[in-house]
Amino acid sequence: MSETAEISNPQVRSPHNSRVMMARETLPLPPLPLGWDEITKILPHRYPLLLVDKITELEPGHRCVGLKNVSSTEEFFQGHFPGHPVMPGVLILEAMAQVAGVLILVTRNTAGALSYFAKVENARFIQPVRPGDQLVTEATLQILRGAYCKAQVIGRVDGQVVVEADYTFMTTTDSSAQAVVQSAHPGAIQNVAVEKPLALAPPAAPARANGSSSPALNGAAPKPNIHPTAIIDPQAHLAEGVSVGPFCIVEANTSIGEGTSLESHVVVKRGTSIGKNCRIWSHVVLGHEPQDMKFKGEESHLKIGDNNILREMVTIHRATGEGEATILGDNNLLMAYVHIGHNCVIGSNTMISNSTGVSGHVTIEDKCVIGGFVGIHQFVHIG
Repeated sequence: MSETAEISNPQVRSPHNSRVMMARETLPLPPLPLGWDEITKILPHRYPLLLVDKITELEPGHRCVGLKNVSSTEEFFQGHFPGHPVMPGVLILEAMAQVAGVLILVTRNTAGALSYFAKVENARFIQPVRPGDQLVTEATLQILRGAYCKAQVIGRVDGQVVVEADYTFMTTTDSSAQAVVQSAHPGAIQNVAVEKPLALAPPAAPARANGSSSPALNGAAPKPNIHPTAIIDPQAHLAEGVSVGPFCIVEANTSIGEGTSLESHVVVKRGTSIGKNCRIWSHVVLGHEPQDMKFKGEESHLKIGDNNILREMVTIHRATGEGEATILGDNNLLMAYVHIGHNCVIGSNTMISNSTGVSGHVTIEDKCVIGGFVGIHQFVHIG
């Protein structure tokens, strides 16, 4: 979905679960049940890996029920197992995941978008699924925030639970196969123009010891270095020489400036912009929702300037208020476990020491030095 479409169709909280963010206008659907024609307009899967035949119940932002008719003519029964055919467990999990996928794509209004398994937890195979069975899957959303999704799935045959599991997905808003091409082709990133949105990325050259990306050969501008386990939304913009380490997540409507490095397990939430030559250490979370009872899911921002160092476990929240921003200037050092609250304005050339908590609506001007374990109350102004 384009940036224009996202602005015209903003996200709201699901009335069923406050941890689920859904499009204000979900994907329009014909009357239930949905058959093959309707399902293939939602899911990117095709034969022989389309494993859902019908959607019988669908509540966007909440739950979905779909079924798979398990036929004796399925090819996998020829070898699994001769004389004792049972549906492979991995295909049962995939069939249930596709029902969850219908729910996610309808909820986000991103038909055809790609999703990737990140984790399967608490999977229990209680009874085998055999030829002639009808596998009925109920999927319920637990969390849907940006690219991150968790869903509970339960599979039943004749009303009896046969399989259950908890899924974690990383989702994109890309409705083409380009995301798959980029993740599968080792050299694909070299052909991507600077500032073009990226999906799951191919292996990158090692970063320098100081965290900056390696220079390009023959004097060419360095391309983004992205670890293959990082998740980059197609609507994120990465400039030249950006380095993204293992297990980082960069959501849609974000930008990262030239030469900035994300070490590992860094989360950059929607509405966040990061300037040039910043170094962001492990487990930093930037632009998450404010800890503010007034916040109602409105679009707001986090703006980070150039040459900042954010050490381990730093958290900076985006603002409360439509179009408002939390701001961090240039050349700042935030030591480990520092928290910057919503709507704060931090100047340039400041140093904030370990485990300091800065509440909302605080202003800290240039060249301030704040010691460790300090608590700063909301609406304070430090010159």
